[in-house]
Amino acid sequence: MRPNDASFISDPTDHAFDASLSAHRWLESILLADRSALRGENSYTDEYYDHFYNEAGAILIRQLSDAATDVGSFWLTAWNNAGRPALPH
Repeated sequence: MRPNDASFISDPTDHAFDASLSAHRWLESILLADRSALRGENSYTDEYYDHFYNEAGAILIRQLSDAATDVGSFWLTAWNNAGRPALPH
């Protein structure tokens, strides 16, 4: 994972909806990877997970990195909007 630095979010609600829409656009690719990985398998075996990760792993890594950046940015924004109170030791 390589999350970006946290940054101030001017409109947190709009940013949250944008993040949801961004994540949703990957749905078809993930479902196709699942279908492809399950082809010829009767259950979720190690082979399934290997195949699925090979097809959708890059999406997972990007989504986790984006989520980590967003969490940091929401925290930074909340702290800034609260007047930048002193942090506990």
